[in-house]
Order: sequence, then C-alpha cells, then structure tokens
Amino acid sequence: MIRYDEEKSFELTDFKEIAGEDVVRVVISRCPKKVMTRVAKASDHFEKAKKLSGIDDEMGVIRLIAAEEELVVAIFELIKSQKPGGGRYKTYVKKFNNHKVKLGFYPVLSQVKHILSSIYSSGVALDGMQGDFGFSYRLVVENDKAVARIYYDDKGGYIDHNPMSQIISLEDREYDEVLESLYKEFEGRVHADANMDIKTFVAQRSDFRNKILYATDEGVASMGESLDDLISKVFSIAIQDLLWVLCVLSSYPLDKNADLLLKQFFELYGMILKEAGVRDIKPLP
Repeated sequence: MIRYDEEKSFELTDFKEIAGEDVVRVVISRCPKKVMTRVAKASDHFEKAKKLSGIDDEMGVIRLIAAEEELVVAIFELIKSQKPGGGRYKTYVKKFNNHKVKLGFYPVLSQVKHILSSIYSSGVALDGMQGDFGFSYRLVVENDKAVARIYYDDKGGYIDHNPMSQIISLEDREYDEVLESLYKEFEGRVHADANMDIKTFVAQRSDFRNKILYATDEGVASMGESLDDLISKVFSIAIQDLLWVLCVLSSYPLDKNADLLLKQFFELYGMILKEAGVRDIKPLP
C-alpha cells in the first residue's frame, strides 16, 4: 500500500547548503504544492544518497539521478501551472515520464549556463557608452525575488532585470542561425567530453541506472567514480543550477515578451531531443 504524506517537510537542509538559503526560500514561498512535493522528494533522494556512501555507491547514484529527474519535473510542473504563458511549452511538459526528456534537460542547461558565463565574463561593452566600458553580471535574490544584476561601474552601480528577458545573440546572425550555432557547440562539447554523438549521449545518460542495476551479455557494469566524487563534482552543481531555474521561474509570470531566454533554451533543447529520437517535439508558438 502507498501512503501519501500530507505533512511532508520542506526543510531542504542539504539544498540550502548547495544553492543558498535565499534561493530555497524563494522556491518554498512562491512554488505551488505540486512543485514543492517534487522538490521535497528530490531532497529526500539526495539525503539518502549521501548516507549510502561507502555502503552501496551504486544505489546512491541511482538516488542522485532520481533527485535530478524530480527537479526537472518540478520545473515542468511550475511552467504548467503558469497560465496562459506556460501553455506554449506543453509539448515538453507532457513528456515528464520520458527519461530521455528528463535527463536531457540538465546537459542543455549546463551548456546555456556556460555560454552566458563566457559572454559576461568577457566584459561585454554597453551600447551608447563612451570609452572602454564593460560590465559584470550575476544572479542574486533581492526582496525574495531572483534578479539578473548588471554591475556597470567599479563603484557598485548596478541595474536589476528579469533574467529571462535576455537572449543569446551572435554578432549579426539571424535567430535561427544562432540556434544552429548553439546546437553545433553542444554537439562539439559532447563529442569532446564523452566521444559520443548526441543520440548516444542522451541514450546512455537516460539508461545509466539500468546499466548499474542489471547485468548484460557483455558483463556487469561498474562505476568509474566514487559516490562522493559524483556528489561534489556533478550532482551538487546540477542541483544548484536546477534550483536556480525554479527560483527564477517562480519569480516572474511567463509572458511571451519576457521569457525570451526560456524560449530559446527550449528550442535548443527540442533540437537535441529530436536528435536523440524523442518523437512529437513540436515547434514553440
């Protein structure tokens, strides 16, 4: 018999240590219950995974994979709850049971994060400003809301704005050309890091737990890294980034004029899922 705990705690102690108390506080205060139940279960998986270190590392990593998936589903549920703006993403949200869809999400997010970090760390010049002028950028929580903060001088001056209102652009290229370039960069990164094409990469990532759990004709698979290393080098970073996504998405209503980066992310994500063999990925309206 399955019993649902209506009083499931949302303490999320480990998640506060990973992403920061401010980020988690925004998520708890702004997200509906159906989102928070997924976040709480992800936290539960993470806490139990840590306890398995040195005892059963394989089961620990399966818990970590489940934590990542639960946070992706939480993001989907949050998007779905935002009407009417969230409706444009239904082609993805309705596939929340597909492991390729869930485990293909974070690698794309990581790539977009990497590109944005590269853009802003180079000190991009601001139009209309005289001289050699650049700025720095970071996500912060201000008044229980996620904001993108642009620091425009060395005296601490800054401007806050909606992180989703920006878009990745490349010189004078058209929007579709930018998407194709982002796709090619993702493809190159997968090949360089894993020596795989996109289809194989997503398939292996989504099937990793089965490789750990079950023997095959070729033999029995084993983990190449310890559970502790995977927690510190891989999953803690993924959880931090996914919690930030929840923080940002819960801070603003989804609007076609103010979710430009989210739309661009999902269009890139859709290209990668199609290449991975996920069917019925429709263009965003």
